[in-house]
Amino acid sequence: MCRIIDFKRSLFDMPAIVVKFEYGYRLNSKIALVCYKNGMLSYTLASTGLSIGDVICAGLSSELSVGNALPVRSIPVGTMIHNIELRPGKGGQIMRAAGTFAKIVRRARDEIVIRLHSGKLCCLPTQAMATIGTVAKFSDVPYRL
Repeated sequence: MCRIIDFKRSLFDMPAIVVKFEYGYRLNSKIALVCYKNGMLSYTLASTGLSIGDVICAGLSSELSVGNALPVRSIPVGTMIHNIELRPGKGGQIMRAAGTFAKIVRRARDEIVIRLHSGKLCCLPTQAMATIGTVAKFSDVPYRL
């Protein structure tokens, strides 16, 4: 069965509760089914450390906790991130497979430098969104039917 994953986290500043975890076949990772405050259901990448009942949010006012998505300018240096936008508003394009992450190395005036899981350095615009944490592997998140 094909599930559509919201890499964009399109509902900003609206909290969502993690309902259950499923296996993301194409990504070889866990995905989380979340229920937003308005009742909408959506699939998103599961971060290592998330559990059923946790509240996650995407947007400028999100706090710095695992599973939350916010602009890279708001994330401190040294934080591990995944589901990273290369162009603001396009949705997560890199670090989406199981076990992958990037680390924020330094910030300049108009760009953020990250070190990818492979060791390569990459520059991002400050408005690009990223999710805090690492992508959960198949065995990292408790499975519930």
